[in-house]
Amino acid sequence: MTRTLSYPATRIFLECAKKYEYIYLQKRPVPMTHSLFLNGTVHVALASFFQSRIDGQRATARDCEASFAEAFRSQVFLRRVSSARGLASGNEPMDLRDEGITLLRAYFRWIEKTGLDPIFLDRELHKAMDGGMELSGRIDAMDSSGIAIDWKVLQEPWDEDRIQSDLQPLFYALLLGQPIEFHYHFLIRRPTPHIRWQRRTVSQKAMDWLTQEFLPPVSKATQCGIYHYADPASRACSAENCEYWTLCKGGELRSI
Repeated sequence: MTRTLSYPATRIFLECAKKYEYIYLQKRPVPMTHSLFLNGTVHVALASFFQSRIDGQRATARDCEASFAEAFRSQVFLRRVSSARGLASGNEPMDLRDEGITLLRAYFRWIEKTGLDPIFLDRELHKAMDGGMELSGRIDAMDSSGIAIDWKVLQEPWDEDRIQSDLQPLFYALLLGQPIEFHYHFLIRRPTPHIRWQRRTVSQKAMDWLTQEFLPPVSKATQCGIYHYADPASRACSAENCEYWTLCKGGELRSI
């Protein structure tokens, strides 16, 4: 039987194996938070804008804002955010819409200076590995110089340790089958909306480590049938960083 691993699944398993069980084995719907909602609508808007550019249309920043507003008004999005539990932000939906537009405007001011020329967007990739394992992933964008790009909407920027220890660039390199340059595009919400970017370079040595030393034991561990909760004192076990936190703390899930 083929075992599929992705960067999100691996990250979640390492942070909290119980959360991994809820999402990937029990198939529980992920409770929607303001952060997830805003991240999703911003991704929709940016992908729509840059795809229009790839298709030869003269899309503008205002067109991107319109795509964001349309995604925000979507009944699917509104139903999900209105029924959210354990919201990470106290903002009302319209305040969140205004915040998203402000973030997009900051991003477009930034790319006017730095430039961005994607050749493909939101591409799903799969790669067969040894031992009956398959990697899967979805890349936000790849530019004309071969740089892989990932958009992240964050409450606050990641510190250098978290950036350097993040496995996402290594997963992307394996999926693309070659060493890569990887750029994080952080759209930061606090204290005021601003943009930060960070570059990572993935070597063949790092890819070999992921393939030979990291992935085999992690793949086996995800199949072990024992899924422990994260340390309650850890960063992962908090209302801000776990969508299931309210349910867990309330005992609804811990009693299962």
